Amino acid sequence: MEKGGIQKWMKAEGDELAEGDVLAQIETDKATMDFETPEEGFLARILQPEGTKDVPIGAVSVVLCIFKTVFNFCSNYRECGRRRWSLSKCK
Repeated sequence: MEKGGIQKWMKAEGDELAEGDVLAQIETDKATMDFETPEEGFLARILQPEGTKDVPIGAVSVVLCIFKTVFNFCSNYRECGRRRWSLSKCK
């Protein structure tokens, strides 16, 4: 598998997450599978909307913050051109 699609987000921006929570359903050419949260924290930003197809494996799809105190900082994560992402102003 080289690409997949975001079928459905099971959590929303701002949600608190526990390790193992189902974050999204990922669609491949052969099956739909659950994508689990790797650790506890907060979902700061969804970068790939539901229905996005052909997302390369390893592409940034979501920003998680471990601490609520840095949530606003993490939620500023944005695309700065092709395959570049930044927490500050794009250059």
